Amino acid sequence: MEHLNEIIENIVPFLFAGTVVFIVFYFRHARRREAEQTIRMAIEKGQVLDAGVIEKLLEPPRRYGPGRLRVGGIIVAFVGVGLAAMYFILGNEDGGDRGLLGAGALVGSIGIGLLVASLAKPAQPTLPPQV
Repeated sequence: MEHLNEIIENIVPFLFAGTVVFIVFYFRHARRREAEQTIRMAIEKGQVLDAGVIEKLLEPPRRYGPGRLRVGGIIVAFVGVGLAAMYFILGNEDGGDRGLLGAGALVGSIGIGLLVASLAKPAQPTLPPQV
């Protein structure tokens, strides 16, 4: 029975990762399918669609701008600081495992990297909404 538990413990993370990837691709496909259905319905009703409208409906959503990178970097950097602080608060009298301190340093480094990336990426000008 113990052998079965080890197998399950090793398979579950991969199943979880596979499930997350599947869900992401499923919803991307569903979004595109709905955009195509909207275009199809508009054409069936006799509306004239120019190329700009079709491109706008079919383009993937813009996700990462410098502002989002900056916010994500600040959050992740403070999570790293919190993990490192948790190491000291919990106290490690025997001086053994420093895994929590290392995890805090790793997460904090990722956060600082996101902050630097947000500063390096130029801000794209926002266009006024078209009426």
